[in-house]
Amino acid sequence: MKTSLITKLESLKDIRRAEGTRHELVTILLITIMAFMSQIYSLRGIETFIKRHKADLIKNLNIKKDRVPSYSTLRRVLLALDFDELAEVFRLWIIENDLIPSESWISIDGKSIKSTLKDYNSKNQNFVSIVSAFAHDKGIVLMSQSYQNKKTSEIPVVDNLIQALGLQGMTFTLDALHSKKKLLIRLLPPIIIML
Repeated sequence: MKTSLITKLESLKDIRRAEGTRHELVTILLITIMAFMSQIYSLRGIETFIKRHKADLIKNLNIKKDRVPSYSTLRRVLLALDFDELAEVFRLWIIENDLIPSESWISIDGKSIKSTLKDYNSKNQNFVSIVSAFAHDKGIVLMSQSYQNKKTSEIPVVDNLIQALGLQGMTFTLDALHSKKKLLIRLLPPIIIML
């Protein structure tokens, strides 16, 4: 069943106390998404975006009392947001609305996150990496998952990511690291793996 992105975003739990809350979570998220679509990614940039488009935002998002979210509100709300919950909402919205056509190419790759290395002088180094599934034809990341290399490796994370996506008829491109017999047997023939 197809659902709107707004409906899916409304399902997110707002952890703020009700008293004193001026802006609904969905309003802040929609403004942030619009800023991202305008290639604005910093909090200060989003604040400028809001000031520049204040009248249109108030009118089209039915913002009460003609007050748009401030920098402090944006920062507080976005820092408190559960990234995994938000990513799951987007994943479900994409799948429910068939936004990724069959026969699509999905690239899955992991990258280390800068400045997360601990114990750099030790053989027990630990760093945080993120694995993302990228849909080429839409130019979007469908899903991401982070992990610490000390606790697990990229292989099971990629396996879990493919299962969680639940996509059929897709071509996945992966690093040679993932050419494990168990993974290939489980995935083939419903999807094609390119190494």
